[in-house]
Amino acid sequence: MTYELKASEVYWDKTKKQFVLNNYLEKTINKDNTEKLGNGIELRKNYGHSPEELFPNELLGQNKTTPELLKFIDREKARGNSNLNSYLNELHQRTSMPVSIIILTFLALSLSSQKKRGGLGVNLAIGISLAFIFVFSFEALKVVSENKSLSPAVAMWLPNMVFLPLTLYLYIKRANQ
Repeated sequence: MTYELKASEVYWDKTKKQFVLNNYLEKTINKDNTEKLGNGIELRKNYGHSPEELFPNELLGQNKTTPELLKFIDREKARGNSNLNSYLNELHQRTSMPVSIIILTFLALSLSSQKKRGGLGVNLAIGISLAFIFVFSFEALKVVSENKSLSPAVAMWLPNMVFLPLTLYLYIKRANQ
């Protein structure tokens, strides 16, 4: 280690685009093993990146618009960030969720329009069970994708690919009755 910087408080000054360190202690170790110490009340430092770029978190992707998220993913790929799957999950989830809503709507329509002897209770139980399985599989596949066992595109679209044929079958079956 040749340089150490500690501060009791660090914040980002948006207007000047700099980090502000309060009550700082700076330590530099020279090549001849001598130390240079510095301290003060306030130090302004520019690292060339914003806090979002230096310290990205999972919620960062949820707060961005889709074009901003695409730019962020491209920038993180260029930087060599290997933890992109949570951001890619967010990107693919934005497109797969509207399709999921349509699939689940037609599934509910197909189940609720069938009348059986036992009443609507059986259909309601089947519908709730299928919706639970759908949502559970969606969340489980998101975790699998974040662990890099499955690509984010496949993970976010797999529940739709499985439930679409089932929904089409039930809808066509109901339409032909």
